[in-house]
Amino acid sequence: MGSWFIQGCVLRSKVASRPLQYSTQAHQQLPLSLSSINVAGQGMKANKLLKKLGLKLKAGELQLVKLAENCDGGINSDRSLPMTEFPKQKIFIEVASDNGIAAWRKGIVKWFRLGVHMMKYYKYGLQNTYRVAKDTKYLIADKDLDSKTPLATQMAKLIEFNEIRARLNKAPNSLPLTRKQFVEYYRRGQVWKIPTFFLIALVLEELTAVICYFFPKVAPHNCLTPGGYLKISRSHANITDLKDPAKYKSPYNLAKKQLFQILRTSPIIQTPSWRLRVYALIDNKRQPCETLVQIHQYLFVDDWLLLKSILTGKEARLSYRELVNCIWERQLYSKDEDLNKMVNDDTGRRILIWRLFLYWSFRFDKTVTVGGDQLFSEKWGVNNVSILNHTGLDGRQLLGVKGLSALEENV
Repeated sequence: MGSWFIQGCVLRSKVASRPLQYSTQAHQQLPLSLSSINVAGQGMKANKLLKKLGLKLKAGELQLVKLAENCDGGINSDRSLPMTEFPKQKIFIEVASDNGIAAWRKGIVKWFRLGVHMMKYYKYGLQNTYRVAKDTKYLIADKDLDSKTPLATQMAKLIEFNEIRARLNKAPNSLPLTRKQFVEYYRRGQVWKIPTFFLIALVLEELTAVICYFFPKVAPHNCLTPGGYLKISRSHANITDLKDPAKYKSPYNLAKKQLFQILRTSPIIQTPSWRLRVYALIDNKRQPCETLVQIHQYLFVDDWLLLKSILTGKEARLSYRELVNCIWERQLYSKDEDLNKMVNDDTGRRILIWRLFLYWSFRFDKTVTVGGDQLFSEKWGVNNVSILNHTGLDGRQLLGVKGLSALEENV
């Protein structure tokens, strides 16, 4: 880590002819308008990244697949994420069409097989939660990173040093972590749910699914059913009032009410309501601000790793589970939307991936990351949370079916 820091300082000293500009006024990015096909086309011409991502999808160089654990170059971590489709209908159809099962037994067999399937799902979920925690236990030490500095902060610095090198036409250094390793490090905290959930599954067996539906947060994340996931996603739907990305907002300058509102709904680093009440009681704003900085840096690093994988590789695969998780973490959905249903429907899946494209293109177009000349922090300012979870559309609207057609027709 020390060598990276020294290299970064040297690189910064070499850009005196091109000083860093931390201002959002000179590089303001306008959200896209989809008021008509022509207006959308003009917006895509101005935003080269959005056009490039759309072409990648159209050409099949970015594929959306049900599962992509071992064929993705370190992008996906399906083992740490929940199912997107409940197996009830599939199992019931299989039993109903099985002539070897007597008609009077089919009702019992349907529910029995569903119960067995779910018990296996929970078993593999617990095993994978443990494996994720085990595989990432020594990740920081093995990669020679600083255990006292948050991982997202270190990765954000390394990425910025690399982009300074790129602007100086120097070859970038390889990053210490893949995207899969990075996200699994943050998902490893689910291991603490194993003892409680194991006891529930041991005692209640097939009824565990019912408990997880009504109390989904007792289960490790990768043991959730779509019904339980829907309850959780609704509780994290974006309700923040950060509407103007042109106005720079540091976490440390936010009003306490606004700051706590963001932390209360953020799915990335989940802050319990009781803890926020304690912060309010003792008038502690520093810790909540630092938590919001971590959320902002986590999203920047995750976005950067995904974009690089998609834009530089000949072929990239993003699993349904990871697509749903990307939309959930960035809060690019409304409270009444079922992300799992959407990802298993062709139109819904296209809407989700284009929401991600709009979000990325708003944040990263014209930056060094995608071949431009600005660092991300030059374009927006350091830790500018006014762009947090911005949909990329005018008025922070969410892309729907009508807007999808306008985008796809301009690719």
